[in-house]
Amino acid sequence: FTPPPKLLEPPYSPLVQTEKIFCLSNFQKIERLFDIEEIKMLARSGRLGKYGVRTFCWRLFLGIIPCVHDKQKWIEALSNNRKEFYQIKQELDLKKKGDCDPLLYNPLNLSTPDNPWITWRDDLNLREEIKKDIDRTYQEREFFRQEKIKEEMSLILFLWSKKYKDVSYKQGMNEIVACILMLFHIEAMENPHTEVTMEDVMVDDLKLVRYMNDKSKIVADAYAIFDRIMNLGIVDYYFSQDIAKLKAVKKKK
Repeated sequence: FTPPPKLLEPPYSPLVQTEKIFCLSNFQKIERLFDIEEIKMLARSGRLGKYGVRTFCWRLFLGIIPCVHDKQKWIEALSNNRKEFYQIKQELDLKKKGDCDPLLYNPLNLSTPDNPWITWRDDLNLREEIKKDIDRTYQEREFFRQEKIKEEMSLILFLWSKKYKDVSYKQGMNEIVACILMLFHIEAMENPHTEVTMEDVMVDDLKLVRYMNDKSKIVADAYAIFDRIMNLGIVDYYFSQDIAKLKAVKKKK
């Protein structure tokens, strides 16, 4: 396998949180010589991280953006994923603000099944459980000691756990989110354009990568990758012991 010609290899360490290295030159070369199998080979060789286009490639590999050379479809897919994230967040915000009226529901009477204060209590416990793990996540690294990063991790895990109530939060999910979030921050770009048209991205690669790596959309984009990873089968590992126990019980019977 030969990587795309003249790919740059800027100095890169994933442990340095201040290093913004999304490489437009490398993105342009990979995009114009678009070959998904060659990009996968680049990843398997362990050199993908050096090229500063990992967030783009991860989204290709996971199917978050289509594995076709079509900028319009990439933008549409990203836009839909971001809308889904903000819709989930908005729905939870509305419930939080509108349901728990103490004049309508007694916060001390948690034995009533339809009392929204039960959900409020469960959410509080869930947030506390997530926070405990986040406060222990990679604390040897300055990046993960920042309150802003902790809040972003907490939001992703909380929203995902609320969406998948049967699974909810499990210890170890925090470490997966941490790796995803760190990479998005490393490759994030300021995006002065609130909107981007198809005409823009077809003629201006800088506008395209700014849209794809928009600093203000980091949490939504990281959520999309975490959600896809979990739904591709990772979530099953959190229940493997329970499944094994269940099989053992059935065997005895």
